[in-house]
Amino acid sequence: MKIQIVEDEILVAEDIAMSLKDMGYNISSIVSSGKEAIHRSEQDKPDLIIMDIVLKGEIDGIDTASKITQIYDIPIIFLTAFSDNSIIERAKSIRPYGYLIKPFSEKELNITIQMALEKSSMEKKIKESELKYKTLFEDALDMINIFDEKGIIIDSNRMELETLGYLKDEYIGKNFFEIIHPDFQNIFQKEFKKVITGSIIKCLRIAFLSKSRKKIDVEINVVPYFMDYKFQNARAISRNITEQILLEMQLRQSQKIEAIGMLAGGIAHDFNNIIAIIMGNTQLVIDEIPKDHKSHDNINHIYKACLRAKDLAKKILTFSRKTQIVKQSFNLVPLVKESLKMLRAIILPHIEIKQNIKCKNDRLFGDPTEINQLLMNLCLNAAKSMNEKGGLLTINIENSEDQSLIKMTVEDTGKGIDPKVQDKIFNPYFTTKELGEGTGLGLSIVHSIVQNYQGKIFFESKINKGTIFNIFFPIHTTSTKDENIDQSEIIRGSETILFIDDEEEIVKMMENILKNLGYSVITYTSPIQVLDILKNNPPNYDLIITDMTMPKMKGIEFSKEILKINKDIPIILLTGLTDDSFREEAEKVGIKSILIKPIEKNILSIAIRNALNKI
Repeated sequence: MKIQIVEDEILVAEDIAMSLKDMGYNISSIVSSGKEAIHRSEQDKPDLIIMDIVLKGEIDGIDTASKITQIYDIPIIFLTAFSDNSIIERAKSIRPYGYLIKPFSEKELNITIQMALEKSSMEKKIKESELKYKTLFEDALDMINIFDEKGIIIDSNRMELETLGYLKDEYIGKNFFEIIHPDFQNIFQKEFKKVITGSIIKCLRIAFLSKSRKKIDVEINVVPYFMDYKFQNARAISRNITEQILLEMQLRQSQKIEAIGMLAGGIAHDFNNIIAIIMGNTQLVIDEIPKDHKSHDNINHIYKACLRAKDLAKKILTFSRKTQIVKQSFNLVPLVKESLKMLRAIILPHIEIKQNIKCKNDRLFGDPTEINQLLMNLCLNAAKSMNEKGGLLTINIENSEDQSLIKMTVEDTGKGIDPKVQDKIFNPYFTTKELGEGTGLGLSIVHSIVQNYQGKIFFESKINKGTIFNIFFPIHTTSTKDENIDQSEIIRGSETILFIDDEEEIVKMMENILKNLGYSVITYTSPIQVLDILKNNPPNYDLIITDMTMPKMKGIEFSKEILKINKDIPIILLTGLTDDSFREEAEKVGIKSILIKPIEKNILSIAIRNALNKI
């Protein structure tokens, strides 16, 4: 412990120094003037200063103490031989840690020093605590606000000011209730009345209004502070949950989409079975009646409708499926024309659809259903913008000058896109539609599909003058082996096929189709019955075709058991489901081919031949 003595009477100073040494203290310096005291304080940095109030020189002890305490946190004890009130009042302004009236005893000196050091220690702890509190208060990631029972803001931290856009001077004194969004004023003021009586507001979701009138969603906790059983103020801690609420909305939307996907997958099997029965029997009728028969065209129309229904089911399930898209080479123009036929049936008649196709090379590589989805999303958005007054929807398709790109343009004469939101339209879940009218996913999906095709998308829009989307796709120039295969060819055979499906109508229909292709056919409706027969009798078939979804035993399980009996038998699996979750397992089991119902006769004939020939 180092003590500095500031005393201009040398005998008094030496006497004090001797007493301090007897008490076990170290003397850092003995000085006689204020200037010297300031200089030595800077050099020695003593733990305590004992200073006479009356000093010779330019400045007295009080002024010296004032200068030292402005720079250093050193406790000071004043010495004085006078009791003049004016001097005492001046000394009080320095807030000394003690007074010693000359003459004083060694005991008085020791007690005064001990009390000064204790007081200094306590004040340092309080300052440290205040600093920690202030640091926590100011650096907190949550908004903190202190206000009285009338709502007048007493203090707030940096996060609150930055979030709401205020300077501290303009925010302190403002009424806290004014920053509450009007939609939440009543509920918050009702809850705050309980806070004044001692209750706590916990995790209440409301919204603030920033200085720029922007809505900020928050979760607020309010705790009352009482002193002597009287309410003093309220401390509000608020967390900005604007992004969290957006994520929650996105999660709910994702869950809705997932639920739609599950529902679509659940109905796909039955729906495709129904289409399969209609398509299969239609194909049989087409084969049986002469081409010049008056009903031949009608039957062909039914068959084409079945193909459209099959394609429609695939399109419905495309967005919800979890499988990797299988890409292929295809022509864009026929797909666009077919999509526009479907679009004409679902948009209002006072919206005119015009197509202008001048495209010599329309070959793309990708998933055709994605193009359909892209076109439908753009056209439905365009139609929505023209619903009130009607208008013209134009679809143009042409090649770029260097013949390396296909340019697709979707143009409408609708109300246009607000310039304020034009930079957000491709963001996931962004929508200007009312609740329940849209998910905010349409243009995000369009952008994603264009990227999948390594393409580019641009748009122009003016209020009340319409919107133009220009999309550029790279032309596919590389041919593949599959493109050279004639998929319309029907290949016949004479082997024996075992067919299993739990629906009688499908069994009868498939039996007739397979016989029509020249095969001998054995049919069953129960896989367990088949296994019982085959375990007791040698197999007498060349190929098995089984349904995937059957009661008591699934198609894959059935295939496993069959391959235990005859490991070389080829198996084709039929399914009404479009997801690929079972494909990897099916391939591991040894299943040669998986066909999605309903199946066209020519596709079935090729798959059978490939399986029998072990291709």
